[in-house]
Amino acid sequence: MLEIKKLDLNYEKHLLYSITGINLSEGDKLCVLGKNGVGKSTFLRALIFDKSKSNKIIINNKKLNDLSLSLRVNYFGLQTQNNIDTFWGTSKDFLQLSYAKKNDNMKIDLDSLVNDFKLEKIINSRFNILSGGQKKILSIASIFIQNPYVYLLDEPLANLDFFYQKIILNNLKKLKKKIIIMTSHDLTPVNDLSSHLLLLFKNSNYMFGKTDKIFSSENLRKLYGVDFSSISLNNKNLMYANL
Repeated sequence: MLEIKKLDLNYEKHLLYSITGINLSEGDKLCVLGKNGVGKSTFLRALIFDKSKSNKIIINNKKLNDLSLSLRVNYFGLQTQNNIDTFWGTSKDFLQLSYAKKNDNMKIDLDSLVNDFKLEKIINSRFNILSGGQKKILSIASIFIQNPYVYLLDEPLANLDFFYQKIILNNLKKLKKKIIIMTSHDLTPVNDLSSHLLLLFKNSNYMFGKTDKIFSSENLRKLYGVDFSSISLNNKNLMYANL
C-alpha cells in the first residue's frame, strides 16, 4: 500500500502542486499525464528524495520521513529519462551492477531477464555504443533486477520502437504484486495498462482517480489544450489527439 496523504511538489523553491488523497494498492498502475514542464518527473523523484517533514507519505505502514535514503531505495526503483553515456562496460556488466548481492542464481536470473526483454543481440555489446533506445531498455530491465515494491518509470516508452514498447508493456503487466507509477506523453500505457491516472493541470490544479472514471476527451482537452476523439475497441475507449 502506498498512501500520499500530503506531498508538496517544489521546483527551485516554487510550489508546483500540493497533492493529497492518493491511495494505491498492490497491482495498481498509475499513469501521470501533463504538459512538458508541469512537474511529472519532479513527482517521481520526490517519492524517493524528498525530505520535507511537512509531507506525509506512507508505504506499507511506514512513514517515508522515517526511512533513510538507503532504506527508501529498497522500496522504490527509479528509471529516469537520462541515459548513462559514460559506462564503458558491456550491457551484461551494466545489468550485473544492479544486483545488490551476487549469488549462484544470478546467471539464471540474468538469462531469464535477457529473454524477457529480448536483449540477446546486445547483451555482450559495449554499452557506450548502443542507441538511446537500447540504453533505455537496459535501464528499465535493471529496475526489474532490483525488484522494488514501487516501480517509478519516467516516460518508459519514449524513443522506443513498437517492438520494444510491447516488450515493456508485457513485462509491466506481469507485476501483479507491485505498484507502478509512470509518466507519459504517449496514451498507449493509459489505454493498455493503467488502473489510475494523475492529471497535472496548470495553475497547481490536479485530478486523481480510476482510469475508467476520469480518462475522457474533455479532461484531456483541458490538460493539453487540443481536442481528442475516442474509438471503441475490445470494450475499451481508446483516445487519440486530433492533430
